[in-house]
Amino acid sequence: MNLYRVLPADSSVFSFESEQDRELLATELAPPPGPFVRALMVTASNGTTIGVDGTSRSLTRGVDRKMLRLFRETSDAIVVGMATIRAESVPVPDYAPLVVLSGSGDFTGHKLLMKPGSQLLVVTSEAGAKLATETLSNSAHQTLILPGTGPWKAEQVRDALLAERNAQHLLIEGGRTIWETFAGITDEVCLSVVPPPTNTQAGIPSWWPGDTTSWNLVSLMSDDEKMLYYRYRTTSAGVPLGKL
Repeated sequence: MNLYRVLPADSSVFSFESEQDRELLATELAPPPGPFVRALMVTASNGTTIGVDGTSRSLTRGVDRKMLRLFRETSDAIVVGMATIRAESVPVPDYAPLVVLSGSGDFTGHKLLMKPGSQLLVVTSEAGAKLATETLSNSAHQTLILPGTGPWKAEQVRDALLAERNAQHLLIEGGRTIWETFAGITDEVCLSVVPPPTNTQAGIPSWWPGDTTSWNLVSLMSDDEKMLYYRYRTTSAGVPLGKL
């Protein structure tokens, strides 16, 4: 089994305050030509995708939300499920359609954040199209009707979006049911992994001394099984520098 330094191992630094840096990042994140499905999720270090408030928002930190915006901007369509838009506020962009899969078309209790120009596309059944209009309180939206009442296979949704909307680059934001549905045709998975909270010992042996805020990541390695190996150094009491 081999151990690999995570690549690219360069010294690039990107600032979200710089438009040039944002453009460079957008270019790097852009999907390759042709149909492409990318799944995006934020997880805690223990693998959960739900924070203490029952949504992903309490997990996210750092530049995660700005990265989310870049991933969205480099996509032709953003796919979510009903569970997500009922659990947390989801902004509907004006630069790409937010695609919501709902066989019933029942949007009761949704938390979609609409604005002028928002592009909302409901993938639903013929009967669901009418209920979607009623439960969306006449919010501007379009519908894409698929045969049957769902749930539909990922290939059906992908092919319909490509044929009807020329949406080649799909971003799957979840939740879990949507991720699992599209898993078989997903080309790329992007994970934002949140480290353990700095004010707790979560994920850290209870006997380990020192304050995690003083830890610095000095190396990240991986192996043939895709395990990740982090090396931190700290000058805090009880952990001499260079002994990790």
